[in-house]
Amino acid sequence: MKSTLWFIAVFAVFMLIFAGCAPGGPPGGPPPVGSAVAPTAEPVEVLTVWHAWQGAELDVLEEFAKNYRETTGVEVELVPSESPAVLKQKLLSVTAAGAGPDVFLGYHTWADELLRQDLINAYCLPGQCPECEGDNPPNWCQLALGDFSYRITADFAIEVLCKLGQCPDSCVGSPRLCELAAADLDPKLDIPQGAFATLVGGTALPLGIPIWWEYEGVFVNPELVNALPANLEELGRAVEDEFGGVYYNRGLQFQTGLEIDTVPLPESTDPNVDPAKAGILVVSTDEFVRLQEKISQLTPLSLEDYQPQILVQGAYMNAHTQMRSQALDFVYALGDEDAQRLLFENTGHLPAYGEVLAEVDHDINVEGGVIIDGEVLGELRQYGETGVPAMEVQ
Repeated sequence: MKSTLWFIAVFAVFMLIFAGCAPGGPPGGPPPVGSAVAPTAEPVEVLTVWHAWQGAELDVLEEFAKNYRETTGVEVELVPSESPAVLKQKLLSVTAAGAGPDVFLGYHTWADELLRQDLINAYCLPGQCPECEGDNPPNWCQLALGDFSYRITADFAIEVLCKLGQCPDSCVGSPRLCELAAADLDPKLDIPQGAFATLVGGTALPLGIPIWWEYEGVFVNPELVNALPANLEELGRAVEDEFGGVYYNRGLQFQTGLEIDTVPLPESTDPNVDPAKAGILVVSTDEFVRLQEKISQLTPLSLEDYQPQILVQGAYMNAHTQMRSQALDFVYALGDEDAQRLLFENTGHLPAYGEVLAEVDHDINVEGGVIIDGEVLGELRQYGETGVPAMEVQ
């Protein structure tokens, strides 16, 4: 009995000593020296965005990333590429599901390859959008579920891809675009919306959201050109007889099939060449808007045998992102009407949002205090409305 009591007493003392020496100390006491203290703040979520935006458009993107961080608490990591072509190759090298960025910004002409690679897909397939089923769905649900009506430009219909309405047989474009042009949709999609959409079970669903569209067109300074060319042959003669060259922008590639000497349009700060002295220029639409500061009378020139090739720039979501809701919130904020107005006024990019595009018929005061004539902008838009989306990024 005595040995039993002695064992219990020794055991009790041992437990008291052990409790005082155990890592972590007594409840509520200070942690032992050198131990790690668990952080109290939750880790910040990071949304990765790949892009090739530069200049003024990059300034807008960085401001949106900052605002998104402040309003949502989600950090946006912007990963630049030196050009759209480099960015596209990076995306095509992403083969593992779940790899790559959460969001990327690029042209509509990439969509077919990225669909085959399973990097993008319609992101609100039937039954797969629980966020849109509640009483207070996110802003992106309307378009994500296939309602394009509030974004469409009625006189910019995708049916222009077909001759005499004979789609898809006479369609000029990718199979995906031709399928959308031939589909029995109400309302019919316009080119910018269709460029970022696909058909699923007879319903058009977005692959991303279009932000702006651009094309390379022929523009003329009527004060320097006596007779306006009506076709490419006359354009070639006018250049040869009067100017000795066409000034063109380095962005898109102008393909006429003519042997015309061309003079690259330099940066606006280059004092050696004054584009205002050129009677004819071949430039992208955003360059045209920027040139208004120097050549206010520069106007679009319609040629019988030349259609501008339209490229639509927009935002895609990685189909395998682990941050679906955050990615869609960011994509739709970047493509909403306020953002498109801001981009147009700072860069000259023509909006893909129908209601905003209609506003370019009015005078616009763009960056630098330059007033762009609304009538000229209306001509610019109408000139592009008959354009055919480019098959490749130039």
